[in-house]
Amino acid sequence: MAFWSHLSEREHKRADRYKHEGAREEYIVSRATLRLLLARYVDDDPFALTFGQASRGKPYLIEIPGKPVPQFNMTHSHGVALYAFSLDPVGVDVEMVSRRANAEGLAKRYFTVRESEAILDLAPELRKEAFIRTWTCKEACLKWTGTGLSGGLKTHEIMFSDSWTDPVANGAPPQPVLTMLDPGAGWVGSLATDGPQESVNCYVWVESSEVEKEEAVR
Repeated sequence: MAFWSHLSEREHKRADRYKHEGAREEYIVSRATLRLLLARYVDDDPFALTFGQASRGKPYLIEIPGKPVPQFNMTHSHGVALYAFSLDPVGVDVEMVSRRANAEGLAKRYFTVRESEAILDLAPELRKEAFIRTWTCKEACLKWTGTGLSGGLKTHEIMFSDSWTDPVANGAPPQPVLTMLDPGAGWVGSLATDGPQESVNCYVWVESSEVEKEEAVR
């Protein structure tokens, strides 16, 4: 696999710990792509990049003298990956709408009362996607803070407009600004940032080059 050569020795060892071949390949490709993209931002060799890990496990790029240090976040699921880069903290998540999920049961157990009621008020055929939208927003928020799931799914209460767009994160400050993303048919993505973004530019990686989508997300 060509992407293997872009990984560090430490990343090779981590990849070898995966028991499932599909999960192993997804890790290799997603991690190598992260190096390639970050290398473009800092104009350096992908092999020159080294990563640290915050107290809650969120990775960060160790500063290269004389070069900018973008913050980043990545997520991957079932062969699809999303990457977010910013000068400020950022979180991103992606989920497959068709994934198996007991939307009603999980919402009652892990979401706030207002969140679960909003989902259960919908027609049964609409509940799973609403659950997925809420879940991705929560994940993006927890990645933005760097706490991960240990931060608690109820720390950020996600409320949507009537059309289930324009999510807002409520709760004790700080709370991020959320943007829904469109990774492709059958997928839902969300982005958490420090403040409102004038534009969120989305790119698709095609054969080692990124091609801007015809329309930006916002």
